[in-house]
Amino acid sequence: MLYNSELQSFTSLSLHFDSVYLSNDKTNITYTGESTPCDKGGYNSNFFRIAIVPSLFFLSGALTWESREAIHDFRNRYLPNFHNNYDDYLQYGPTAVVYGLNIAGVKGRHKMGRATLNYAYSNAIMSLIVNSLKHTTNVLRPDQSSYNSFPSGHTATAFVAATFLHKEYGQCLDSRYSMLGYAMAIGTGIGRQTNNRHWISDVLVGAGIGILSTELGYLLSKKIHNNIGEREGERFHYYNPYHKPSFFQLKLGTAFSVGHKADNGIRVKLSPGNAMGAEGAWFINKYLGVGGQVSFISYSFSMSGADVGDDLYSDYFFDDLYFQSMGTAYYLAGPYFNYALNNYWSLTGKVNAGISEGAHGVATSMVKDSYQTIFGNEQVVLKFDHGKSFAMAAGIGISREISRTVRVKGYMEYYYSNPYIYIEEIDNCDLNTGTVFFEPEIKYGKQNSNSLVLGISLAVVL
Repeated sequence: MLYNSELQSFTSLSLHFDSVYLSNDKTNITYTGESTPCDKGGYNSNFFRIAIVPSLFFLSGALTWESREAIHDFRNRYLPNFHNNYDDYLQYGPTAVVYGLNIAGVKGRHKMGRATLNYAYSNAIMSLIVNSLKHTTNVLRPDQSSYNSFPSGHTATAFVAATFLHKEYGQCLDSRYSMLGYAMAIGTGIGRQTNNRHWISDVLVGAGIGILSTELGYLLSKKIHNNIGEREGERFHYYNPYHKPSFFQLKLGTAFSVGHKADNGIRVKLSPGNAMGAEGAWFINKYLGVGGQVSFISYSFSMSGADVGDDLYSDYFFDDLYFQSMGTAYYLAGPYFNYALNNYWSLTGKVNAGISEGAHGVATSMVKDSYQTIFGNEQVVLKFDHGKSFAMAAGIGISREISRTVRVKGYMEYYYSNPYIYIEEIDNCDLNTGTVFFEPEIKYGKQNSNSLVLGISLAVVL
């Protein structure tokens, strides 16, 4: 995702505190708005804290640009007819939470008037960036409805709202507010893809723009309004993420086949593919947790050994077959492990088990010149499917804290599954109508599938 994301983000420590009181589970913090000695250069500079997470999203968008159609193929094969406009409303969910908390009397970082100004500045900056890019890049949407796909405005709006909630309540009151806001924002981004309105690169860059715009909006508001509307001397609670490092993360990586072997003489050759997913875990202590993941791996491949191209239609089509990518979804759960090397670096691990499910796909052949008026330039001559199977995954990684609630991680994961291959071959053709007929689906042998994934993830710590 893509991938692993990891896709998520969520932001810098621009709050400064004058005293920290550690308890077993929480850190009580008094906010004064004053700078602290940690505002120096390097990793502790405000610039680094503001820029690091948006930069990771921008980099992920650039890395997925060339493969955005292959990644979008997942949507077309798993959810070809999906349509739901929930993302039109969910993008404003975190904003509604901020105003709802204020109406309920829950105090945030700023009084409502100042918070509204911060939000307005952030949206103004976001709108300027998004609309400028949309009208200069002219990227065609996946549904081919218009040339304003890049970047995703819905996603940018959602991440402005999520970062607004994060800065008003998540940083200074309870980090679970940040989790709620960013879960809504991620759901919006996923909705833009499943609704066939955006490519993954549009969504990733939109997320980065939303976060960066909010950071810049707060800086601009600070310059203009100084400390007006800030709450000083209030006592807030902040959950210590090092006590129990529960997390939610998005992952993005590259998959390498380390053994795809099929029975019954079918031979599969795979090129390096794409991997993406989302996962989360709840830790019962600082070392051990339980959680789960949904991951997708897609390979470009060729297949030989299936009985395709018999005498019934070999006169009409060429022997060369062009296969859709082979996609597999993994739904896994199990134990997670964490070992803190210091306050910034941690080693992570997991062992998951569950099921895998393959996507439907087709193989096409070019039509010979004399029959193109009947069949067109190319024709589907084979349909394939990898069925459900028991699956396992194990992984290790090293993560680096970016802020109190954000970590970036490099990881290596191994996936195993052993599904049956199902194939439908073309059986006959009607030369009058151009209709083709397929044999009933045949259950071929199992395909032993083993993949090694290398990638990065962006995690928010609960």
